Formats: sequence, C-alpha cells, structure tokens
Amino acid sequence: MPIAGAAMIAIVAAAALWQGASHSSAIPGDEYVLLQGGRDSTLPGPIGATPAAAGYFGETEGRDFAESLRLGPPKPRIGTVGYEITGRTDRELLVRFGLQPGDVLVSIDNLPLDPNRMAGLGNELAALDKVEIAYERGGVIEDRLVKFQRR
Repeated sequence: MPIAGAAMIAIVAAAALWQGASHSSAIPGDEYVLLQGGRDSTLPGPIGATPAAAGYFGETEGRDFAESLRLGPPKPRIGTVGYEITGRTDRELLVRFGLQPGDVLVSIDNLPLDPNRMAGLGNELAALDKVEIAYERGGVIEDRLVKFQRR
C-alpha cells in the first residue's frame, strides 16, 4: 500500500506540473521582447532593436519619424558617416524624441548609417517598437532610446 500511495502522489504531482506548464501566469498586457543578437536585457551593454510583429500588430510610428527627418548630406566622422538634422525638420517631432536641429545621426541600433540604409530607413523603423539612436551634439556622442507607438 505505501508504494501505491507514493505512485499516486507522483502522478498527482506530475499532473500539477503539466497543468502549470500549459497555463501562463502572465498578466494580460505583459510583453516579452527578444533583443536583436539575443542579449539579455538585464546585462549592461547596447540596447538592441525590438522587431514588432508588423503583420499582426501593424506598423509603429517609426516610419513617420524616419520620413519626417530632414537631413543634410553625409558628413565623414571618425570611423563612420553622420547625417545632420536640419532646421527644416518638424521641431515638435524633434522635441518629442529628444533631438534638435544640428544633431548629427551616426548610428541606429549600433549599425552605421549609409545612403542605402538611409533610403530604406522608413521601412526599417516601421517594424520597430524602439531603437537606440547615437548622435553627435556639440562634439559629444550621445545615445538615446527612442520608443515608437503602435498605430
């Protein structure tokens, strides 16, 4: 009888584990983000892009952001090329994202900018919830996490 009781306890415990694994304990509205490159977001280091499921959730306002930027011609920088944000860019947009005319964009998500990438930037950012933008202001390179809302 003790063996049968132990077997019954094992069966009940296994069923409880299986049932717990099949039900999520996530609270509605929780979000899970996979960072580009598979980095653990709790570790120090660069912040990676969070590609959104564009087909399911729709675009973010990243396309509007990219297409609203008015940039000057490429400027050589140490090891890269930068694009200066001109005064023709909507000031409200710049303030909202913590940028200003004269800032020189040097990378997005730690990837360099070049004419080919800049041409497709609207499509790239339309699928992202957030990006890390590196820019030069007053001779100092700064990083800013820019978050985009869903449409």
